[in-house]
Amino acid sequence: MEFILELIIDIILEGTIQIGTSRKVPVGFRILAIAILTFVYVGFVVMLATFAVNLWKDGSIGGAVVVGVIDLVVAVFIIWGVRKKIKEHKQGTL
Repeated sequence: MEFILELIIDIILEGTIQIGTSRKVPVGFRILAIAILTFVYVGFVVMLATFAVNLWKDGSIGGAVVVGVIDLVVAVFIIWGVRKKIKEHKQGTL
């Protein structure tokens, strides 16, 4: 699972960061690409958190804990991927 998440994050983040940091792309496009990426990831994390809360309210505490842990893992991978790409970009390896 770690490999699949890392691959997805690498592909999406690398493409968006390339668009977002390329001087050849107009500024409006760059801002739009980064905003869309941000909204998608934040929306996914919020969706999982909402699902966990609804499970908790329905009495499925075990399911809520599982979904909450998955949500936490996804959020950590997203933060890790963004930090990794920013660090690579600052070093000029992109």
